Amino acid sequence: MPEATVLKPEEARKRLLLAYRAGKESSFLEMLTAPMPEATVLKPEEARKRLLLAYRAGKETSFLEMLIAPVLDPVDQRDVKGKRRLHPLFVVGGVLFLLAVAAFSFFTLHK
Repeated sequence: MPEATVLKPEEARKRLLLAYRAGKESSFLEMLTAPMPEATVLKPEEARKRLLLAYRAGKETSFLEMLIAPVLDPVDQRDVKGKRRLHPLFVVGGVLFLLAVAAFSFFTLHK
């Protein structure tokens, strides 16, 4: 068996895809069993720098908007007036929750 070498992730992905497309199962298996590069520990300052770069490279959205996005309607996030629209499942879930609370309170507090 040839000596395993540590590849960069991009190179490993490219070789793996080429081997898979060519139907070379032996080289495909070799790629799967190749040793992974050692993980490096990031200092908090370096992690912060990388996160800020990743956020800046993305769309021009704030952190708050990223947190609110799953609650918004995936089709039309804003109406004609520019107000945010809630996700329909979130609205239905809220209505069902209120009905459950009302039923619970009616049957436990009603004498």
